[in-house]
Amino acid sequence: MYFATQNNTKVTAQRGGTALLPCTVISQSSALVSWIRRQDFQLLTVGLSTYSSDERFLVEHLRHLGHWALRIKSVRTEDEGLYECQLSVHPVQSVFVELKVVGKHGHVYPIFHHHFLHF
Repeated sequence: MYFATQNNTKVTAQRGGTALLPCTVISQSSALVSWIRRQDFQLLTVGLSTYSSDERFLVEHLRHLGHWALRIKSVRTEDEGLYECQLSVHPVQSVFVELKVVGKHGHVYPIFHHHFLHF
């Protein structure tokens, strides 16, 4: 077992807010951790380096805890989807994190039906 993060973890973030996608590695190997956006297979980070030209993406690393979280600033609706935290061991090991983006305030608005009586 290489990850403490559960596979298919779901994260909800507000549009315009910050998302933190967890990836905790329990392996003590020197393997690199990478984040990949699955919708277009874009390599976002490798180790502490960001490979995306989009500066909203960065890795948040706490070495002593094995945390390799992906931080997405100013979350957009199009950021929604599946992300892969990949560990460069042989064979490659991964966990997937699903990001759901909700409205600015995270509210679900109920639909009210108005009934008007005409006299």
